[in-house]
Amino acid sequence: MTAAWCKSIRRWLSNSWRASRRWWQLKLAYLRHLLNRSTRRASATRSWSKRSASVVVQQPSRFDPCRILAQHGIPSAVWFEDTLFLYGSDTAVFDLYILVPDISVASAVLQAAGYRKAGLEGLDPDDERVCRASGGVRLEPVAVVDEADGTVLLSAADWKFDLRTTEEGSVAPVPRLSSFLESLMEYWLSMPEEECREKYIWFHSLANLISYAYSIRGPNGDLVRSPEFAEQLQPRFRELHYDMATKYPKKSDIASYRKHEYHAIRYHEIQEGTFTPRPYPSGNFPPSLAEYPHLTGLDAPAPESRRKRGSTVSSGRILFVLSVALTVLQKPLQSIDEVMA
Repeated sequence: MTAAWCKSIRRWLSNSWRASRRWWQLKLAYLRHLLNRSTRRASATRSWSKRSASVVVQQPSRFDPCRILAQHGIPSAVWFEDTLFLYGSDTAVFDLYILVPDISVASAVLQAAGYRKAGLEGLDPDDERVCRASGGVRLEPVAVVDEADGTVLLSAADWKFDLRTTEEGSVAPVPRLSSFLESLMEYWLSMPEEECREKYIWFHSLANLISYAYSIRGPNGDLVRSPEFAEQLQPRFRELHYDMATKYPKKSDIASYRKHEYHAIRYHEIQEGTFTPRPYPSGNFPPSLAEYPHLTGLDAPAPESRRKRGSTVSSGRILFVLSVALTVLQKPLQSIDEVMA
């Protein structure tokens, strides 16, 4: 009994140490990410904080790679922050990310035009910039003026983006906003849970890019949050879209694991025809089912109620919650790993 007890204690201590070490590794990686991002943002702000769309038009050198590629018959599309910025989002920009049909061909053209390869040596493998540039090629002009002068060529196929949907703007080739958002969503929703945890910085960064899109405004108010925009998205992305576009109390961050797992499962169920996304009701109730893991089968704590002590809930709302609970519990959500298996 004593030997078994000692063995159990050793196993518990070993598991606790591994879990604690992994937790601190994630925290330290996130702190490094915040430090690197704040440093890059401060540098980028010094160079770009006062620029407006008109200033960008007057300084087209940033998008020279797109112009050079176009002169050689190579289609391209700006990606990530530059796309958001050109649609009016208030975001800083860093390296210029460009989607191309063939990275090696595009790289050779730019190198012949005065660019040179410039890697990201010295950065941790889980650094956001390393993850973004995975499978791509980073180039810099021979005369580097600013740290945001880098150009990263990415494969359009990796992002499942059709370059034929690119719109030729006055500044640079810009992807259609709905197509851009669909590509980000598809990449994010297709990430396995293990990758989300191992590459948390990248997972969180991609989620933030999706969130930024929902701050874009049009002439008549919110652009991406409008009912008309939902019709431009393919059905498999609409459950995530309805969640992002609807405001309700105690809304958890898109980058939370439970939110990702819920929407990844729904993404697959919509394609299988077992779930139909619908617009969320207006007002504060009900929020996304992703906020109720005890109903969906995802074991994470639900957000605390904002209802004051002594207040009451209408019978209609109670009946709605009960009906949803019965519907979901009849067929609990599988884990994302089971769905993707």
